[in-house]
Amino acid sequence: MIEVNFQVDSMQIWLGEIISPNQLNETQHIRQKQLAGQLKHYHFLYEYSIQGEDGFNPLENVQQQAFCQTLAHLGCIPSTLLFGFSLSTAYPKTQRIYCDINAYEYCFIGLEKIMIHHLENGFVIAAESITSNPTLYKICEYLISNSASLGFNQQHHPVLKFAQICMAGLKSELKFDA
Repeated sequence: MIEVNFQVDSMQIWLGEIISPNQLNETQHIRQKQLAGQLKHYHFLYEYSIQGEDGFNPLENVQQQAFCQTLAHLGCIPSTLLFGFSLSTAYPKTQRIYCDINAYEYCFIGLEKIMIHHLENGFVIAAESITSNPTLYKICEYLISNSASLGFNQQHHPVLKFAQICMAGLKSELKFDA
């Protein structure tokens, strides 16, 4: 019997080079607020952007993806989740980039960051914009349902267990202990 083992290294997609000059200025302004401690929580930048004024909603085009990816790489949890979900094929097709492996990775990292930072000052208040939102439910559902098919068969991993808890909690309302 021949045993075949292989590992697939994901290719990282970087869209940050296609954001508009206005969006670049906006990210720099938000970053300055982040560094100055002027935000509810330093991992919630998206709501301070023009794009984020519409709330925690799925992204529809490459410009929105590029902007969210830029904020995600500044540590923004909502942007990490939205960018990841936008890379997936889990919602209606629009003019955006698709890559399910990267989608899974970003969504996984976003939920992991929630688990890591949820006890920090200001987190619960800042997270209210995403914790009662149906998009978070869809992101959790995507992670759980695509784990095995994308080669991330780790159903007992704490992040996936947390996704299951989020899905159960979002059917009513998810609450974090402050």
